[in-house]
Amino acid sequence: MGFCVYHSDGKRKFSLINMPIALAPIHEEMQIARVACDRKESTRLAALGVIEGAPVTVLSSLHGAVIVLIKGARLALDHKTASHIFVA
Repeated sequence: MGFCVYHSDGKRKFSLINMPIALAPIHEEMQIARVACDRKESTRLAALGVIEGAPVTVLSSLHGAVIVLIKGARLALDHKTASHIFVA
């Protein structure tokens, strides 16, 4: 399910609510909406800056693996980890 958002400059942007980070548009800043994994994994990701509300930009997404820019650092996520991180 998606919706269109109109920016003040009149440009239309398509967005999905809580999509997996692997499906996020390339080179567009999004916000992490939810990290849905166990406590150990979420603690590890939080130490890397992957927390709800953090801005994140997908730099590359290929065969499920995702490279993101978060807090000025590039982070590579495997398919399993990327499937547990949702952005909006």
